[in-house]
Amino acid sequence: MVRSRRAIGLALAALLAVSATSLATTAPAVAASHPKPGPHVYPSQQEVNEAKARAAAAAREVSAVQARFDAASAQLVVIEQSLSAAVAAYGEAQDRLDDATARAGQAADLATAATARADAAERVVRRSAALVYEQATPNPMLDAFFNSGGPQDLADLDTGLAAIGARQADAYATATATANEAAADRALAERARVQQADATNAAHLAEQAVAAKAAAAQQQVAELTAQQNADVARLAQLRKTSASVEKARQEGLAAEAARRAAAARAAAAARAARARAAAAARHSSAHLYASGGSAGLTSAQLNPKSVARSLMGTYGFGASQWGCLDNLWTGESGWSWSATNPSSGAYGIPQALPAYKMGAVAGDWLVNPTTQIAWGLGYIRSSYGSPCAAWSTWLSRSPHWY
Repeated sequence: MVRSRRAIGLALAALLAVSATSLATTAPAVAASHPKPGPHVYPSQQEVNEAKARAAAAAREVSAVQARFDAASAQLVVIEQSLSAAVAAYGEAQDRLDDATARAGQAADLATAATARADAAERVVRRSAALVYEQATPNPMLDAFFNSGGPQDLADLDTGLAAIGARQADAYATATATANEAAADRALAERARVQQADATNAAHLAEQAVAAKAAAAQQQVAELTAQQNADVARLAQLRKTSASVEKARQEGLAAEAARRAAAARAAAAARAARARAAAAARHSSAHLYASGGSAGLTSAQLNPKSVARSLMGTYGFGASQWGCLDNLWTGESGWSWSATNPSSGAYGIPQALPAYKMGAVAGDWLVNPTTQIAWGLGYIRSSYGSPCAAWSTWLSRSPHWY
């Protein structure tokens, strides 16, 4: 039994030794299959902190760029309103000139007629005096009294001579009165002519002011538009969206905010705004200047409706749609290229909201009716299909918009 126990002990010792050797040999393989976690497997805390910092910086930049974009949009509205006010002032100056010209013409006609009457009355007096005092030729009026068929007593003669004198006195009084009237009318005509000259100068200065403001405004718009395009691209980059989607988002946000602001106002205020736009239109279609600030008038600015008629076919609209388009844009802007809605900031003949969307057609949207009309027709086609559909929608909404 002793020997057996010793043998068993030796066997156990040998087995333990073999087991220890096996564990020592296989341990590295087990460790290799489960590597120690390191920076190449999981982000380090430093990397997490840096990522958070980058996200926070991007968010701050998004906020700053968005604020700059919104400020540019607000500045565009200010420019539109300022230009619209200048055009309205020019229209009022031109109206004053038209009134002064009409008054001057009427006063000149009155003076001419009064002068003619005064000349005729003066000729009567001169002719009568010549007949009375003519030495070489017997006076027919006196002959009537001194021939055999004349008065036979001094009383009748005195009466006849008194009548002749009265006629002469009447002629002289008439001549004096008509001369005074003519002098007064000529003085009135001269004052009217001076007022017309003053009104002409005022209208000319107002037109120059509009041209200068238009040129400056167009430059500002170009700069602001370039900035906004850059801002849109940067926002798209920061938000990982396409530039077109980001631009549409900005326009949609601006339009929706403006519509909410406009709808919040009373219907009376909306009607007043449309009345102001219609009043401005009475001036703008006849008193405009060329795009870029030159002092001349373009055919588009003189008659924007003719431009719209000529472009309708290009957008697939037949002549039957003209009445609806005319009604729609008369209600929106009165066909005034400078019409600015004081509630929403919508601008131009089609009342684009925001106005800079018309830059998709051309950069001169601030002053060029053709650009505005082209954009408006494209918008109607894509949004409503036809002017009559847009007009029907406009009528169904209160306040009206399309």
